[in-house]
Amino acid sequence: QTCALPISFRTTVAENSAWIERHHGGNFCQFVTRSYVTAASLGVRRHLKMNDSNSIALARLLDQIAKCAPQITFSFYQLRFPRDPNDIRWQASSFGRLCADPAPLANESTAGGVAVSASTVEGDLAKMDALTQTIEEYADRVLAHLDKRGSAATFTFAELDQALHAFDEIVCSYQRFLTGSAPNSHVAVAQYPIERIFTVPWKQPTPT
Repeated sequence: QTCALPISFRTTVAENSAWIERHHGGNFCQFVTRSYVTAASLGVRRHLKMNDSNSIALARLLDQIAKCAPQITFSFYQLRFPRDPNDIRWQASSFGRLCADPAPLANESTAGGVAVSASTVEGDLAKMDALTQTIEEYADRVLAHLDKRGSAATFTFAELDQALHAFDEIVCSYQRFLTGSAPNSHVAVAQYPIERIFTVPWKQPTPT
């Protein structure tokens, strides 16, 4: 939900930078940009903390699934989500996403012993870690704490967006696995023309 508006904002600023600077709007644009980076970075950081038992984190959830992987078999999964004869057969495809070899699931009657692959789940954790190391360091040492070590971590808007999109894909995959349903994406879709405000004065003209 943090991607659509910032991209629109950044595009508008880039296309109108001379006009914005002419009217001393640079500081305001920097404020919006820094607020977005702060919110997004702290959101990423929150979901990477595996050792804090008092908080809910995506990484900790995946770590728990990886540790329990051999116990999560397809037969157990079918007990939790029995097939509805009036619905599509989604169980095998959802479960197969976390299997090293989903091919045996093609025959559901003999696939009861197939289990979740710890290495597959750990691969998702490794992907999250690889995309977010610099973001987490920046959030830890600059935003969340006044760390005397400081931080030399730098990242681009593209790298931040890439990390958020990866989180979105992983969240949808595990939400589908754990609940039986999930959207294709959690990225917000604007229901109104959000760029329109950039085409009119922000301060309403005084009637003459």
